[in-house]
Amino acid sequence: MSDNGQTVDTKSSSVAELTLKETLCLNFTSGSRSGSNPSSSTTQLHTIEFVRMEQQFPIVAKYKFAIPQIISSCICDCAGAEQNCTKGSICYRTYHAHQSNAGCLTQSLKSEVCCDVAIEPYNNKMYTAIKLNQPDTIVVLKHKIYERIANRWIEASSDEFDAIINKGSAIIESIDRRKIEIRVTSGRVIREMNAGMYYYSDEIEMLMTGIRLNEPSESDIHKLGWMRNENGKWIIRNGIIKITDSQHITVESCKGQKYLTRYNLEYFVSGNEGLSELDLGFPVDDESWVEDISIANDRRSVRVVHAEGTAIHLTINTDIRLGGKGTLIGYVYRSDDKLSTEWSFSVEMGSKVRSSFMTIIGGLSSTINSDRFVCLHPVGNTYGEICNWLRLAIYFRVYSFSKYYRFKIIFS
Repeated sequence: MSDNGQTVDTKSSSVAELTLKETLCLNFTSGSRSGSNPSSSTTQLHTIEFVRMEQQFPIVAKYKFAIPQIISSCICDCAGAEQNCTKGSICYRTYHAHQSNAGCLTQSLKSEVCCDVAIEPYNNKMYTAIKLNQPDTIVVLKHKIYERIANRWIEASSDEFDAIINKGSAIIESIDRRKIEIRVTSGRVIREMNAGMYYYSDEIEMLMTGIRLNEPSESDIHKLGWMRNENGKWIIRNGIIKITDSQHITVESCKGQKYLTRYNLEYFVSGNEGLSELDLGFPVDDESWVEDISIANDRRSVRVVHAEGTAIHLTINTDIRLGGKGTLIGYVYRSDDKLSTEWSFSVEMGSKVRSSFMTIIGGLSSTINSDRFVCLHPVGNTYGEICNWLRLAIYFRVYSFSKYYRFKIIFS
């Protein structure tokens, strides 16, 4: 309400672009800063800081695996596959007919080779492969309010909130009841982690990439993750077929038991070899645009904090100015559907701008003796209405009497 009695509807809208670690400052001033009463002005400084940008990838599937260590023992000219192979976490007996008969007395018949193939998890280390879906991109903003007191800026409130920019705008309400709508939009980040397969060691949760990794439904022996742990047991899907088909024997001397064993497999170690010859990818956080990466405690998502971020577009709207003066109209309803008005009243705030106001309203009907839905709005501006449930109750006075008498009191 203006000084001449006219209704004034004040709205403010600001547009800005921020990059990572930048801060937007908004100065709200109401009242007069000059003239007869400059002390009646009220000033607040609002800051909005672009704290960080992060992406949260949901984990949609996972499995446990190990890097296989293969130890094979072969015999040339064995009779067949009658014996059982029982040693090792996974063990197969393979049979290879029609091998070289070098060193044999009988040159007309080809020799045969039978092998025990034991497969163990290398150094008993276990890994977890995870499949990540498309992420939510989150902008983290910090909203602070400063008030001018005794020629100094004093922090009045601080709040940090997340805006999921791929799901629309975020709306916040400051502690001092000034409603500020902040709409955050942004284009796609320039560099980001793709959805797909990743893995980490169960000893050190360092997310790895840059490797061919089996999908949960795959068991390709030319990709990492073909030796799985399911229900506490190590398995290779169709292992006897895959190991037999991939094993190649070259006999130099059957009599002297000299032969060469090779496997058409990948991502395994043979005998006493180590992992130094294997390309196991690289950590995701080696990328320059990654500031931090972590796996949630519930193992359901991966959080990636960006070191570069992207430009975000902010639209800040507010329709409540600091302080107020004039007249407020109030209505009391029995329910929040506001179908029936039980009582109405008015409150005169005066002609000076006030940042806070308190008054006592008399004449309340005695029938209003329980929770009520109360609405207030400035004169001439029903769009500025604010409603809330008032649940303050004044209890009946309790009378006490002498223990030598008994009374029955009925309130109606």
